This record gives sequence, structure tokens and C-alpha cells, in this order.
Amino acid sequence: MSVRIAPLLLTPALMLVLSGCLVDSTLDDKGGGTMKVELRGSATDTLSRVKARFTSDNSEITSATMDDQKNAVVELKYKDFTKLNTLPQFKEINFSLTSDAKAKTKTASATTKHDKPITFNDEQLAYFGKELSVSITVPGEVVKTNGQAKDKTVTWKMPLNTYLSAPETLFSVTYKADVTAATAGTPAAAAAQDAAAAKDAKPAATPKKK
Repeated sequence: MSVRIAPLLLTPALMLVLSGCLVDSTLDDKGGGTMKVELRGSATDTLSRVKARFTSDNSEITSATMDDQKNAVVELKYKDFTKLNTLPQFKEINFSLTSDAKAKTKTASATTKHDKPITFNDEQLAYFGKELSVSITVPGEVVKTNGQAKDKTVTWKMPLNTYLSAPETLFSVTYKADVTAATAGTPAAAAAQDAAAAKDAKPAATPKKK
């Protein structure tokens, strides 16, 4: 997702929803991936403060920079797409990854909610930019999305004020996936296999009394 955000005129909650942006984001077949984030910090922001907003047990920062205009770029890799809201920067965004075994597809989505929708004036748009651009590359062929798909990459573009004034915005993509292979090796899959094995196992024969 691609947006520059963060001046002091925003409430903390709105800053968290808007200031993060996924650019050239990738999702792998196990639900992890990489992300490049761009934001413009407030006058008092430092690189260490920005990095703190992208720190959690679910992710690892691989690169982070900030110039003298407070434009920051953070690159990271994450373990679980559905836990991206453990990052302070994304705590008010709902991420989900669901599977359809029958259709052999997965659906990745991110939903942002604005409790108090707003619009920016010309000065604010000059600071942030007038357009929101969001993109993600998925590991399988795209079969359905509410964005624009090209090969395995989906992009959403809209005026920033359209995004800010909407109570809720959904970014969703469904793609082909080997659901069985994707879940193999996970703790849940291992537990299911053990349960199936226990159910199918035959009890040992009891010796007959003479």
C-alpha cells in the first residue's frame, strides 16, 4: 500500500491507519512475505521512532532510511500476513488470509476503517500527495480482485481524499493456491494428521486366555 502520512495535524489513530503504505509488497505461499513502506514523518519524528512503529515479533526490518525532509523508507519481511496489525503502524487495519479447498484458492485482504472520515485541503494534499496507490504480488494466478491485476500483481489507485473520506475501504485479491501444500508442515496440519492416524489405528489384539 502506498501513501505518505504523519504530520501532527492528524490524530494518533488516523496516523496509524494512514501513514503505513505497502509498496512492492509480496506474499509467499506460506503466508509470509516482504514489504516496502514509505511515509513522511512529522517535524519531531526520528528514524528510530519510525522503526519502532514497524517492530513486532512477526517482522524483521531489513532496511530503514529517513532524509532531511522526513521522508522515510522502511523495508521488512514478515512471517504471517494476518498478523501485520501487530505492527503499531498497522494496528487499526484488519488483515485476513482465507482458503477455499474446493476452489483451490486463497483470498488475501486488508480492511481499513476510519471512525472519523476526513478530507485534506490543498496544503495537506501538497504535503501527502493526491493519490493513494496500493500493490501486492501474490504467489498464484489472480482469479478475482477489486483492484487492477497484471500477472500476479494487483494494484489499487484512488484519490487520497476518496480514501480518507470513506468509512471503510477493502483491498482484496483471490488467487490460485495449492491449499494442501501451503498448509503442510504447520502445527495445525501436524495435529490433524496425528488425529487422523490415531483414529485409523487398530487396537492391538488381546491374547486369548487358555
